[in-house]
Amino acid sequence: MTSSKDMNSQERVLAEAIRMVSGEKISVKAEADKYGVSKRTILRDISAIKHSLDDKDVGNSRFFIKYDSQNNDYQLFDEGILTSPDALRMLLSLLDNNVRISSDEFSLIQKSVIQLVASDQRKSLNALLLSAYKNYEPTLHKEDAFERLQQLLNGIINYQTLEFTYNGVTNKGVPLSVFSEKGTFYVLMYVDDEYKDMSYQIEKIKSIKNLGKEIVVPNDYWRSRLNSEEESYIS
Repeated sequence: MTSSKDMNSQERVLAEAIRMVSGEKISVKAEADKYGVSKRTILRDISAIKHSLDDKDVGNSRFFIKYDSQNNDYQLFDEGILTSPDALRMLLSLLDNNVRISSDEFSLIQKSVIQLVASDQRKSLNALLLSAYKNYEPTLHKEDAFERLQQLLNGIINYQTLEFTYNGVTNKGVPLSVFSEKGTFYVLMYVDDEYKDMSYQIEKIKSIKNLGKEIVVPNDYWRSRLNSEEESYIS
């Protein structure tokens, strides 16, 4: 059996390309150590893979090599052909319809659809769908609940500011997550008021309007608050 250090350049590039297609990240230093070559050689390998992707007869315009400067590694990135909101609408629409398919069949469809969105959005989209199926499937058939849920989940995916009416009062906020508490469904909203968040009952939210990126959630605040259990509830 040929060892890693006995591979010629073509065999090495092919092996690296196959690993990248399977989702593996390529570290320049680790690859150089593995194959007993210089870092510059590995960079030439990456360049060869890039050129193959750019070749219209061989490559695919959906894919390109993405460099992570923090970890000094390279990954094959898929731009996708569906936006996350489109994929979300497609799968929730299927769940909402009275289509007779098994859970296994639906799982296969979900997996295929998720593979059509950009690489860096798949994990969050999958998590949102799991939350929606688990917590909201019983509410999807209620009056306008399906549309409202889609708007909230789209806001979470795209970090969009939503304007909405709640108990007759107009509010603005960026939805962070959806959850259930004792059979009541809530959305956790970031409100641009001294780094404050509030939880609203989803069934009481009316007249949702998308305001784009009007309110920006700071990255540090986003991470710290999602890991915190200190939430303010509005009934």
